[in-house]
Amino acid sequence: MLHEVGHVLGLQESTRKGSSIMNMPVNEKQDILKKDISNLYHVNGWSYMNRRFND
Repeated sequence: MLHEVGHVLGLQESTRKGSSIMNMPVNEKQDILKKDISNLYHVNGWSYMNRRFND
């Protein structure tokens, strides 16, 4: 499911094995990885280094 959400958010397929939800087989457990978040920032033109998280 996360893989498909990635497509909706503008992420493309990844060819690097195990580096992203965008290349994991659908039947494997999927977790959002730091690489996925970084790619999402890149696709949207956001600054990953200046991100803020509210606690």
